[in-house]
Amino acid sequence: MSGAGTVVNNDFSSSTLPSYMTLQGTANIASGQLNITANSTGQSGSVLVQNTTGLANNDFQIDFDFITQGPAGTSFAPFTAADGLSYSYGDDVVAGTYQNVANAATNIGYPSNSPIGNTAEGGSGTKLKISFDAFSNGVGTQVGNNGGTNYAGVYFMYNCTDFFNATRDPNGVTPADIARGVLAFSPSTAWRATAAQPATPVNTTHVTINMAGAEPGFPNGSTTLTLTGTTGLAQGYVFGPVKVALPQDI
Repeated sequence: MSGAGTVVNNDFSSSTLPSYMTLQGTANIASGQLNITANSTGQSGSVLVQNTTGLANNDFQIDFDFITQGPAGTSFAPFTAADGLSYSYGDDVVAGTYQNVANAATNIGYPSNSPIGNTAEGGSGTKLKISFDAFSNGVGTQVGNNGGTNYAGVYFMYNCTDFFNATRDPNGVTPADIARGVLAFSPSTAWRATAAQPATPVNTTHVTINMAGAEPGFPNGSTTLTLTGTTGLAQGYVFGPVKVALPQDI
């Protein structure tokens, strides 16, 4: 994370994290990597990075790599492993998981039969959330109140509190989706592992998120997302840059 100089820079070569970083659930550090979940069922983990420097919320950049590894999703073949991952930014983000979490609507990852809260791939809090959703859960009462369908893909959300991020359009968003806080959606999934993929090479995708202030056409600022695949099935994959206007209360 960088804004006025580098605020956070961690290659996870040490298992000791600074005080402003918190691991939760199955997340752990091993072999120079932050492992959010293992390739197994019932996994949920997260890392919370607190903004202790007063970094402006409309002028910073975040860069990180994430890895998805096959063989994945054997119980859902030929689909990929459930369920995905997310990035959240806001003053009500928590380092939660679906395991042993208090019943608060901003926590990450409620059990799939819970009537409130968010799934882990749907992010935490009520502000900016970017979801990399690897598995289509379809239509049903678990999707939430927005009347849409949970498709696999990439979601931009702000002020979205639906249990499952969902849209009414499999290739984008409608005005009704935007009104519920799903600002943009793409069915792009080249970043995910598949059941047919060997264990190596892993899929590595580089993520760049830019937060910018007001400018012509974006009176409340914007978020820009770029994905670049570097290894495995993701190699050569490019997504974006996609620039999304933020609402007034960022």
